[in-house]
Amino acid sequence: MESALDSAEWDAGVLMWDMRRRVDPAAMPRRRNVIRFEFADAPAEMRLWWLVVEDGRTDLCQSDPGHEVDLYVATDVPTLARIWIGKDSLRRAVDADEIALTGDATLRRTIAQWLKLSALVEAARQWKRVNAA
Repeated sequence: MESALDSAEWDAGVLMWDMRRRVDPAAMPRRRNVIRFEFADAPAEMRLWWLVVEDGRTDLCQSDPGHEVDLYVATDVPTLARIWIGKDSLRRAVDADEIALTGDATLRRTIAQWLKLSALVEAARQWKRVNAA
């Protein structure tokens, strides 16, 4: 998996579609929440993505949905991918200025609650807990 992260083949679109499935609307403010992701290293057509979370649904847009953005997330694909698969922490990446979070204070503070890690990471962690007992 790590070699895929270092590869130019890693795709912002695949990452965003997978992340879309792991957003927890219940952990967000009860309103429409719009989060724009910008990947500095992605090709122009894959650079900007929007998550629109409203009424318990999460939509992913590759073009501006026309709503005011609540949170801007700026990073590169490998950084977010490493976090997504549990190889790095969001806090460390933010502290190291590898991810910039700009906008709504509640969304910034709670991002680790509403943006869950990959389902595979959570399953592996559960398996470890069960087998450690």
